[in-house]
Amino acid sequence: MKWSLAELRRRPRRRWPRRVALASLALLGAVVLFGFYGLPGILRARATDELTRLLGLPVAIEAVHTHPFRLSATVSGLVITENNGGPLIAVREATINLGLWTTLGGTLHIEAADIDGLELHVRQRADGTLNLASLKGPANAAPPSEPASPALPPLRIDRASLHGGDIRVFMEHGTEATLVRLRRLSAELLRFDTNSPETLSTFALDATLESGGNLSLRAELAPTLTATTGSLSLSDLNLTLAGPLLRSLVPVTLQSGTASIETRFRAQRDHAAIAGSLTEIQVDVKDLHLSERGDADPFLIVPRFSSRGGSVDLATREVRAGSIAIEGVALAIERGTDGLQPIARLQSALAQRSNPPQAAASGPLPTREPKPVSTTLSAPPVPPRSPPASARPFRVAWESLEIDGPGVRFYDTMAARPIDLRTDRLHLRLGSVDLGAPDQSFPLAIELTLNGGGSVRVAGEATV
Repeated sequence: MKWSLAELRRRPRRRWPRRVALASLALLGAVVLFGFYGLPGILRARATDELTRLLGLPVAIEAVHTHPFRLSATVSGLVITENNGGPLIAVREATINLGLWTTLGGTLHIEAADIDGLELHVRQRADGTLNLASLKGPANAAPPSEPASPALPPLRIDRASLHGGDIRVFMEHGTEATLVRLRRLSAELLRFDTNSPETLSTFALDATLESGGNLSLRAELAPTLTATTGSLSLSDLNLTLAGPLLRSLVPVTLQSGTASIETRFRAQRDHAAIAGSLTEIQVDVKDLHLSERGDADPFLIVPRFSSRGGSVDLATREVRAGSIAIEGVALAIERGTDGLQPIARLQSALAQRSNPPQAAASGPLPTREPKPVSTTLSAPPVPPRSPPASARPFRVAWESLEIDGPGVRFYDTMAARPIDLRTDRLHLRLGSVDLGAPDQSFPLAIELTLNGGGSVRVAGEATV
């Protein structure tokens, strides 16, 4: 049976496929337009309100851009300030790309996260508190319960990077203050997946200190955040940065000095307790000059200090310095009316810090009224608890100590005739010493060459 052309034209056409296609295109176009132009404004307002509520601090976001095809979002000009208006955190630009299918499967999948231009301002006040403590939860949040290991949500991060970071740490020490600034900070995190706890993630961080020196950190961490191992390197640090802290402790001025430190580290978390250790510590200090406050001439000069094979264990509170070598040391000591200086003044400053004077009470002493004798039985007194491990002092030991240099210059202005005694060379060698162990013996050898002629040699074993 054949149909003519006229009959075919008179047959009703099926228009619904075309209508469905047009509706689909229109819907897709609306979604794309909303993703490019409508969604950013909603995200910006919502993120600003939520962050302000969660942090309890003013938060501002300059702009948000989204790309619906790539499932990416870019935040520009994120600024978090303190309540007094001071700067706290600022991010120039942050971009996040999501993995569609893994995220739809229930695991938040971040294929790439890039942060460019992070600024962090940390301030430690004289009372020891940090301005970061102002980052708090909502006002109606429930108080924290018994600390326990947090359950991490399903999260996968293929790569997260930071470029152009700038961290400023301002620390107050009484009347003194220290500013530490890390510039050109960069960091990268790879292969972080909470669904694969046996797979270790790698983390790298590099930064430059404005006062001088470089920082490099390499670590491997478990996705459960229970264990971290790695290496830390600090090279050519300018020690005068620690001058304000040292002056707040003792009347000493750190005139010059540089240090380099390399070590392996391990940190482990068990519920709320954190244990850590440093191993294979290597320390090099060069051109260290110390003077009394207000003096231009140093009383101690150490051209080079080195320590090899040291370790620190926070769990046992032990510090082992390994082999210590001090080269070219020169020490000036003067005996006057106020004792042997500067040793006496240093001892006095340290004693005042360990035993601060108690404020005297004013007014008459309160009288005590006699208490009635109770005939009821009471529970036996509870014995005092032992201090926590973190409150115990560190136990210090070293494998060997060797000092070589010009030695000591001794002034005595109290004698009938002033005495100026110098050594041309001082060589001191000590064996293994543990300052926390009682009744120990160690080998001792001393060689002195006097400036006016003559020498002294002592060798034997010392017991303390």
